[in-house]
Amino acid sequence: MRHLLLLRHAAAASSAAGDRERPLTSEGRDSVHGLRARLSASEPPPDLVLCSPARRTRETLELLEPAWSTTPISIVEEALYQTDAASLLQRLREIEPETGSVLVVGHNPGLEVLARILAGTGDQALRDGLPTAAVVIFEISAPWSELAPASVKLLRLFVTKAEA
Repeated sequence: MRHLLLLRHAAAASSAAGDRERPLTSEGRDSVHGLRARLSASEPPPDLVLCSPARRTRETLELLEPAWSTTPISIVEEALYQTDAASLLQRLREIEPETGSVLVVGHNPGLEVLARILAGTGDQALRDGLPTAAVVIFEISAPWSELAPASVKLLRLFVTKAEA
C-alpha cells in the first residue's frame, strides 16, 4: 500500500515582501509542533516530500522534519506554489512507482480541492475544509500513475490548533 499525506502550511503572517515571503506566526509554529507530535506517534516518515517554495511551506516542513526517524527526499518545486488540484493530481501521477509514501506541503484551495476529490463526495471529514496545519492521510491501492478516487481511502484527518 502507498500513502499520500496532504499538508496545508501552518498559519502565516503578512509580509511587506509579498505573499511568497510570508513567515509563520508563533501560533503557526506551535501548531506544527502539535502536528509533529501526532504524526511521529502514528505515521512512518514519508519517502518523498514535495514542497511549495513559499516561505510558510518551507518553514512548516522544517519544523515537521524532527518528527521523522529518517530523512526523506525533499524537493521544493516551483510548480506547487498555489497550484490547482488538477495540476497536483498530475504531479502525483508522475511519482516513481517504487515510492511508498509521499507528503505534499502546499496551499489551499488546491490541496483542499484535491483532498475532496480523492475522498469522494460521501466523506464528511472535510466538510469544514482544510485549515492551516491540517494533514489529510490517504491509503492508495493503485500505482501512482493511476491515482484516482476509486483507488484511495481516507485514513485520517489531523487538525492541529495552537494551544491558547
